[in-house]
Amino acid sequence: MVRELLRRPSVIVSAWTLVVVAAFVAHGDLRIASAEERSEAKSPAPRSNEPVVVRRPATDRTKAVATVARRGRVFDALGFLVVGAEIVPMERPPSRSDGDGAFTLEFAPSSSADVLVRADDRQPVWLRASEGSPDSLVVQLTPRAPWDRPPQPLSPPSTLRGEGTVRTADGAPMPRAFVTSVGSAVWARADDIGRYVLPITTPSCVLLAHDPEAGVGRTGFYGRGEPFVSERTNGAVPLPDLVAGPALSLRGIVRDPRGEPVVGVPVEVKGEPMRRLVETGAGGAFHVGGLAPGRYDVRPFPFRGAVGTTQSVTLEASPIDVDLHLVAANEVRLRVVDERGAPVPGVFVASSMDGTRRGLAMADHEGRASVPVTDRTEFEVRTAEQYAPVTVRRFDADPATLVVALP
Repeated sequence: MVRELLRRPSVIVSAWTLVVVAAFVAHGDLRIASAEERSEAKSPAPRSNEPVVVRRPATDRTKAVATVARRGRVFDALGFLVVGAEIVPMERPPSRSDGDGAFTLEFAPSSSADVLVRADDRQPVWLRASEGSPDSLVVQLTPRAPWDRPPQPLSPPSTLRGEGTVRTADGAPMPRAFVTSVGSAVWARADDIGRYVLPITTPSCVLLAHDPEAGVGRTGFYGRGEPFVSERTNGAVPLPDLVAGPALSLRGIVRDPRGEPVVGVPVEVKGEPMRRLVETGAGGAFHVGGLAPGRYDVRPFPFRGAVGTTQSVTLEASPIDVDLHLVAANEVRLRVVDERGAPVPGVFVASSMDGTRRGLAMADHEGRASVPVTDRTEFEVRTAEQYAPVTVRRFDADPATLVVALP
């Protein structure tokens, strides 16, 4: 019977077919795979020394938005850097200042941001910063007292923006000049042909052009436009050309209590109608050009436990040099007594210098409290209940005694 079957060709072909199919099955070449497995089989495995590249589908790709990063610092009332201060930009995730008291803000071109800066036991501060500002990004936090009111949020930013050009009196464009509106604290910077886009905080404004480094001797350029009133409250509006001419400059040096120049100290120069905030560089020097004639208050920030006082100068026809000296604010353990010499326990004692609160403490059961003091310190005393003000009669340095008149 077997001999008869072998004589038939169809039987032989069928047998060989079964043998070949069995061999392929055993090897795995005829295994049924899913679509994912087939896709993986087509992609070769990456080599161990090459990065794995994962490509997003075309529909998931997001368009990159160019941003500008600005670095800022947070100081306390005595000029020490604040680590871990919370930086809360509106419409962005919060962050904290690093080990150097520094933080970074990201800005879209020609934009501004409202930022709340806060830290434990310090009064929070609202800050309006802009991408095109020439100022240093510096925040100072003072001690917070129980009677302090929370800071009010800034007015909502305007959706109106102006577009214009800065030029000199002879019609030449002023590349990279700064532009602001009076009282807004929002700046823009012109491009290489003098064009700028400025967020306008109110429909009615006065524009200023400012270039602190241009001109002979870095005296800078300054220009003030006529009052501008927009018929719109949002969108883009054209602005008249801003014309800037030669200006005046102010220079100075900041020195520590030993008379040595100090690098990295913020200095505020405030006048009508402009405020600038710069930092000292090599040799403790600072420079602000592009100022209009007028009166300016020059105030150094405190630095590492030393504080300064505001100096007033008048710019007329030539640059002015100022020498700013910081004095040590030493921690003093004083005693609060009434006019009969009896201790006054449980009251709050705040010490202020140059109009800024520098220290705050509560007197213990003996009327003793520790606050920073200089020869120009002003004191504020309040009761623990209702925080009623207490009249300060005098301060005696030796021994450190604060005489008050109880209500």
